[in-house]
Amino acid sequence: MASEAKSNPTTRVKSKILLISSITCIGLLVALLIAMTSWYLSNRNKINDGVFIDEMDVSRLSIGQVREIIDDHSKDLKEKFSITLRCMGKEWIYKHDDIGLDLDVEGALKQAHMKGREGSIFIQLAEATGLKDRESKNVETRFIYDRDKLRAKLYEIKNLVDREPVDSRLDFLPDEDEKFIITAASNGVYFDIEAIENILDMALNNKQLKVNIEYEPEILKPKIDSSFYEGKTELIASYNTDLGNSSENRIHNVLLSAEAFNGLCVEPGQLVSFNDTVGNTTLENGYRLAPVIQYDKSLKDAAGGGVCQTATTLYNAVLLANLEVVESSRHSFPTSYAPKGLDATVYMSEPYIDLKFRNTRDNPIYIASYYRDNKIYFDIYGEPLKDNIQIKLRTEEYETLDPPEPEYIEDTEGKYVVYEGETFEKVKARQGYKVRVYKDTYKGDRLIKSDILYDHFYQPIRGVIYMGTKTDRFIPQEKQYENQNEQDNQT
Repeated sequence: MASEAKSNPTTRVKSKILLISSITCIGLLVALLIAMTSWYLSNRNKINDGVFIDEMDVSRLSIGQVREIIDDHSKDLKEKFSITLRCMGKEWIYKHDDIGLDLDVEGALKQAHMKGREGSIFIQLAEATGLKDRESKNVETRFIYDRDKLRAKLYEIKNLVDREPVDSRLDFLPDEDEKFIITAASNGVYFDIEAIENILDMALNNKQLKVNIEYEPEILKPKIDSSFYEGKTELIASYNTDLGNSSENRIHNVLLSAEAFNGLCVEPGQLVSFNDTVGNTTLENGYRLAPVIQYDKSLKDAAGGGVCQTATTLYNAVLLANLEVVESSRHSFPTSYAPKGLDATVYMSEPYIDLKFRNTRDNPIYIASYYRDNKIYFDIYGEPLKDNIQIKLRTEEYETLDPPEPEYIEDTEGKYVVYEGETFEKVKARQGYKVRVYKDTYKGDRLIKSDILYDHFYQPIRGVIYMGTKTDRFIPQEKQYENQNEQDNQT
């Protein structure tokens, strides 16, 4: 008990010391917090020591003061700034206001203000009071500009400089001595706005005040130059047929239908229809009346008579040019203007008959038609076949058949003849023929291949003759009938 009484005074002393120490620490801590708060509040709108903007010392200055300094600095830089752009022998000069150029003042202020404020408040205070080593900190300002303004200026140049490449052009003049005129190609120019922007961005990042841009625009090559047409406008096939003693109307129809093909360019793979190209052979379309083979093998005047000779001439030219004949038909009987088996008929009513061919070559072909020395011509131009290959046509008539005996019909209605002894040959009797058509391929003068294109059978045609039936001739009358025994070349 006595020992416990002795220790009490010591314990009380220690307790007092601990209390005083605690109070002292708390006081110091409060004082520190007050000092830190005071420091923070007094410096929050100021730049820390050792901070520079574009090598200008802004230490301990307020944000407002620094803003004034940077604004003056910006005005000075902008007055010295210019862009000189040279392109294709022309020059354009722009000042700062042309592109809305300025210094990023707010960005620079923000960066400068943050210098020395990284980390906790204790670290900031230690740096500010010199307890932590400081290094001078320089903030580089940067240029900013209005990209839309710049592009508006650059588009003005682009509209002056840009041009599309122009392909070489081939004009086909079928009626001229010089049938093909080749216009040279020209290069295009492309002004790349994005490329100019990239150059300017690099210059501004380096704070260049005098930006000189020597720009060579991109050269755009044409897809087709004049060399493309070399060797592709040669005469590769020609065929003609004689108009003989055709009537004026018939010659008119042949020439009018041929004119539809004169100057025609047929692209590779293109299908050509004779009927579609010529159109309806009506009186309204300028065609005249001339003999046409009818369904019963008789001849009768109709609009467009003679266009089959146009089709025949074109058909043979197409075969000689080694093009693909997709659709063709022969007449009911041979014509006088083409070898047997090499005629082509067309009809635009029922039954519909067409001539169609396709350009199977790799390049266009060009068709010219013309009339000379009472003949109709079709010339086809293009790229000749390789290795001096040429096509020739040949026919072989290997069987002839006599027609049946004519059919005699009494004309009781007096449609063609009236009186006994009078006759009218409505359908002329014609022999039949079996014909084989060959396509011979020559290399130079040497025959290297012979192909049978087709066999054709012109069936014999039975004649039809009308006979008069009346014997009463008391009432004198005269009636003229036109004998329709036309020449074969009138079909």
